[in-house]
Amino acid sequence: GTGAPPTLVSNAETFANVPGILAFGPEWFRQVGTDASPGTVVCTVSGDVEHAGVAEVAMGTPLGEVIERIGGGARAGRRLVAAMSGVANPLVPASRFDVPVSHEGMDSIGSGLGAAGFIVFDDETDLAAVAAGVSRFLAVESCGQCTPCKQDGLALSAMLDDVRRSDASDRDLDRIADRVTTVADSARCSLASQQQRVITSITDQFPDVAAHAHRERPGAPRYVVAPIVDLADGIAQLDEGEAAKQPDWTFNAVDSGATPAERLASSSPAAVRVAADAVEEPTSREETATPPPRVAHHVSPSMPHNRVDPREVADDPEARLYSSAPIDTDDGVVVIEQQNVGPGNEDGGGEWPDPHTDAEDPAPGAD
Repeated sequence: GTGAPPTLVSNAETFANVPGILAFGPEWFRQVGTDASPGTVVCTVSGDVEHAGVAEVAMGTPLGEVIERIGGGARAGRRLVAAMSGVANPLVPASRFDVPVSHEGMDSIGSGLGAAGFIVFDDETDLAAVAAGVSRFLAVESCGQCTPCKQDGLALSAMLDDVRRSDASDRDLDRIADRVTTVADSARCSLASQQQRVITSITDQFPDVAAHAHRERPGAPRYVVAPIVDLADGIAQLDEGEAAKQPDWTFNAVDSGATPAERLASSSPAAVRVAADAVEEPTSREETATPPPRVAHHVSPSMPHNRVDPREVADDPEARLYSSAPIDTDDGVVVIEQQNVGPGNEDGGGEWPDPHTDAEDPAPGAD
């Protein structure tokens, strides 16, 4: 809004492109790249390559060439198997490394360009471990405002870690497939869909996950997925603290069980739910001169804004999947949007299973 800082122009690549475009014009910028993705893109290549690196290339450059020019290609004696753009897009198998590095090119093979940060995998890396690592990273980073994203994400992470350790079966593969279909239910951002895209691309295109479930491979070491904090002498240094980060976003020895949204909201002013008709319209000039104060609906000082008491939801016909409540604060008016989840709100998903406990087997004969 007009009272908040700008959010659209916020990255170094955009700032780097703007001066040249202003100085020489858009046609100069379009001399390289493709019609749909003009100009250049800054690519990061890390993982199983000779050396990690960052470089600017023309949009439309083949992915294999990007990996070779920036990363030096495969390590000695190894064979490249796949590459992943960030942790958000389906893996690209080596057989498709001729794909142009552009938005339309990556989209055409069912993947995506994202920020053009490529993690490369060779035949020594176990992709079941990669699936578990990506799933854990996304589950931990989930804020928890959307219950399926956090709970199903943590469940997927735990099950895929069992697969990585070869402590799983075909039944666990079915459970993983089931959770993948629900993790993005009612999601308000794309993080949960990243779980779906990455995990499905690994299970569908590569044999690693099934091989572990069938005990055809021994357990694999963990594959840590974490932000790059430094790149020096061809080595990408990852954030070592990521492996110790808990789902509640603390680095305590034991996870509290609270979502990050709950923890952050508990230190904020009490959340308020305002019904659409909570404030009556004035009926006379006198009432207009001294308007009544805003009436809060279901005020609970101890209730974080992203949680709703299930009993209130069940008994309140006005409760919706999402509620937006304008709140007057010292800094002005802010709008708190929350997801209403409870046993009385089927659209909200109802009660979700605890990812920290094993799923109960269905009774004999049950569907």
